[in-house]
Amino acid sequence: MKIGEKRHIGDGVYVEYDGYHVILKANSSDIPTDTIHLDAGVQIALRNILVEILPGKQEETIDESESPKWKPLPDYGDLFAIKDFMRSYESGYFTNYDGHGFLATSEQMSDIGVSPSTMREHADRKEFTHVMWFNK
Repeated sequence: MKIGEKRHIGDGVYVEYDGYHVILKANSSDIPTDTIHLDAGVQIALRNILVEILPGKQEETIDESESPKWKPLPDYGDLFAIKDFMRSYESGYFTNYDGHGFLATSEQMSDIGVSPSTMREHADRKEFTHVMWFNK
């Protein structure tokens, strides 16, 4: 799906992609009654659930411990060293509802999405030194 593209996928559900979120809209793509922004971590969780419940289970679930896909850091968002990001979360500066992030290095961003409360799940991943954070 291309950035900015909108599709009707059935049952009054529309989907679009903004480059980071899959955006689900109910009843209209222009004036929806409800909107849900799915970050990378939620997209993976939803995909894994669908693979489990759909007939044919031809694909395996995604294992985030595999090698990430990398892309250059964007010109927007905030790059935090992981320890600074965690300190900010623990002091109440960030919540899970403030935005979304991706594990990163000082030079590139991975495709592994994180929220402040899920950072500890990735503590053993030494290839990541930073979080690229995008406020809502």
